[in-house]
Amino acid sequence: MSMLKPEIRESIIKQINEGNSINKISKSLDLRKSTIYHYYKKIKGRKFKLVKIPTDDKVIGEFLGAFAGDGNFFFDKKIGHYTIAISLHGIDDKEYGFYLKNLIETNFNKKVRIYFRQKNELRLTFYSKVIYKLIDEHLTIDGNKTLNVSLKNPYQTYLKIS
Repeated sequence: MSMLKPEIRESIIKQINEGNSINKISKSLDLRKSTIYHYYKKIKGRKFKLVKIPTDDKVIGEFLGAFAGDGNFFFDKKIGHYTIAISLHGIDDKEYGFYLKNLIETNFNKKVRIYFRQKNELRLTFYSKVIYKLIDEHLTIDGNKTLNVSLKNPYQTYLKIS
């Protein structure tokens, strides 16, 4: 890793403070975005919020139930994305779709995109390795998900004894 010349470093810092985007700075100085982001984090803090797993069992249960019924996930090795999607009916489930979007954004700290696809499909999509692992930790999917999705552990292990 080579050290940046002081004048390049000063230019990066100046442009960040002026409010220029990471892309714009990267192009103007012919540097990688990761280099610019390194200085951005030092000056302004993290640009992206970290995903959190909620402590409320009802929230996790609702999310896992929605995923078990209407979700899918996959890891794209080429670009390194852990994609999670939940497909609903665009008319009948529209209100529930927006409810789920809010539930995920509020409780998991993750931005969700909504797409209206084809005739009546509403699709919630987001990327998260942490949430992907949460799903994989709690659900087993054998072959055809429609018929073979279940909890990895017996449901009694999820019950709290008071």
